[in-house]
Amino acid sequence: MLRRLLLAASFLAVLAVPPALAADAAPGDSCSTANAYMQSGGPETSGNQYFMRCNGSIWSAPIMFTSTGRVGIGTASPATALDVAGALYSRVNNAGSSTAIDWSLGNTQYTTASCGAFVFSNMKDGGTYQLFVEGTSSGTCSFSHSSLTFRMPPSHGATTASALTAYTFTRAGTYVFVSWITGY
Repeated sequence: MLRRLLLAASFLAVLAVPPALAADAAPGDSCSTANAYMQSGGPETSGNQYFMRCNGSIWSAPIMFTSTGRVGIGTASPATALDVAGALYSRVNNAGSSTAIDWSLGNTQYTTASCGAFVFSNMKDGGTYQLFVEGTSSGTCSFSHSSLTFRMPPSHGATTASALTAYTFTRAGTYVFVSWITGY
């Protein structure tokens, strides 16, 4: 009886041990199928996760998720929460005739409002934004955003009535640098 009990316990112990798994592929490992995709990572890669693509000879990681919560697109070592090595596609927003511009709706926005006092919200440090103004009357635009200082170019003046004026804003710390082209 004891022998059967020990044998049964040994058998159950063998079943409880998970099989050893092969290590996942990592960026730089060889592969042979061009344009094949796979997800890899976990404890074998220090907690990092990769979404990888085979170029026909090696795996590359166009998207990486680090164990610290950072996401890299086109980079294997993201320096911030989202680090993109390459161009970004951003959304365009039609602000209608409003002079209140919420940049969380898109990095490029346009309005039919005439120039006057524009109030901005949600500008992110390091971000670049474009605003196209097409008012029916000429005017000089001014811009404000809580806790930010706008630096206007010396040539800034009145817009051309019924023509587009293109403004570009770059936020660096607490400053927003403005450039403009009028008369489109």
